[in-house]
Amino acid sequence: MNSQLRGAVVVIVVGYVLGFYFQSRSIAHLDKRIDDLNLAVNHRFDDLNVAVNNRFDDLKDWIRSEMKRLEDRLERIEHPVLKA
Repeated sequence: MNSQLRGAVVVIVVGYVLGFYFQSRSIAHLDKRIDDLNLAVNHRFDDLNVAVNNRFDDLKDWIRSEMKRLEDRLERIEHPVLKA
């Protein structure tokens, strides 16, 4: 009976050791996958920030050009061209 109990204990212990081994491998794989997803999300946010900054720069340029156009127009109104 003692040898049967030892055999059962050995089988259980080997099962636990194999379980820990394969579980740690799958957890390492999941950690790598999560890190890859975090990098991808960070890259997308960086791209979004660049796009938003470009849009704001374009808006600033447009506002400057419109202000210049309005100033030129006001200048012409203040000093109209007189026909002789």
